[in-house]
Amino acid sequence: MHTSKNLFLLAAALLVIGGGVVFYYYFGPTLSLGKDSLEKMSEAVYASWRGDYARAFEGAQRITKSGPSNPQYFSARALEQSLAMFQAGSQEDRIALVRAILDDFETAEEPHLKAYAVNRLALALEAIPEQYLFDEVFTNEPFRAYAVPGDRALTLRKLAEFSRTLYPTPDVLVNIARWHAGKILNSYTSPALSSDARQANREHAQTILQLVGEAETVFQQERPNIAYSPFAITVEPRFYYWKGFLLGAVSLTDASYTARSRAAFAEVFRMYDERRNPQGDRYALVSRPALDAHISYTRFILTEPDVYGTEEEARTHLRGAAEILRAYPDTHSIYLEHLQALGADTEEGRQSNSARLREWRRYVRFGVLSSEFRNLLLSLGWQESDFGS
Repeated sequence: MHTSKNLFLLAAALLVIGGGVVFYYYFGPTLSLGKDSLEKMSEAVYASWRGDYARAFEGAQRITKSGPSNPQYFSARALEQSLAMFQAGSQEDRIALVRAILDDFETAEEPHLKAYAVNRLALALEAIPEQYLFDEVFTNEPFRAYAVPGDRALTLRKLAEFSRTLYPTPDVLVNIARWHAGKILNSYTSPALSSDARQANREHAQTILQLVGEAETVFQQERPNIAYSPFAITVEPRFYYWKGFLLGAVSLTDASYTARSRAAFAEVFRMYDERRNPQGDRYALVSRPALDAHISYTRFILTEPDVYGTEEEARTHLRGAAEILRAYPDTHSIYLEHLQALGADTEEGRQSNSARLREWRRYVRFGVLSSEFRNLLLSLGWQESDFGS
């Protein structure tokens, strides 16, 4: 069922990461592609770029129905599964998605295909963080061994580490580093950092730097393949977003990394502005890493005022985030639904969930700082009283 990766255009791993999408497309030297299937795949890909996810999903389905003998089958299957993560869907639909990915893992004969299936599993669990999906994945071996009861973040890190043993990719190295970055960021919820907490953060920062260095090496090795791929439009901005985010976390322990973090985010904004279709419009799909960069940039500024940047810069980035959310609501529907649900929480509900309360307070601060972002939240059902007025 599975052809050697030296003989065909390997299935793209289209991965949802932190609300964004990453494409990896690998080229084998001896592949003869069918013109019809390649054109259909291109149509599906370009539809996803435009933000027309329904058409992209339909296009991918037409290819997967032709079976694995089609050279585009694995690419289309990955696209189909990943686009399904954007759909609201029923519980049954979501379970079916996860079971399909589990089946891909079981039937894959080569380590890199197993790794891509594990990556899609982890990202489905992150995109749809429902307990019933965790139960579906972690009930049986081999994944049961990586479950940490009560700690989803650590469970996903362990899943990423498992994938790394199969076949290291930049996204897996980033996912492991994100856990360490989360530890640093979460430590700043305390009024003052103890000496032990500062030392722990320095250790997390060193691990992040090591993983970022490895990810950059693998990314550069893959760059020749990416350069010839239609998926290249999202690979680079997504990678630079995560580089900026991870170095931003490191900068909280060592301000000398601030410039490198800001430079990585600047690359994301440049690519979002410059990559346009023939009509001169920006691509909806590239707005995802751009949105994440605006939000993370603001978060770092507010975590370390006047070190990472100024309040005026934070307002500029919140304005940019609000503009993206208004321009591409379909592309960011899950994020908008999350903001809506966050605003609808009761005071009692927020007080009973410390993580949810911290997030709500962060967005309140965003709304106080930026009238544009505040108006966006108000349009999603938030109340003026949420902002202290």
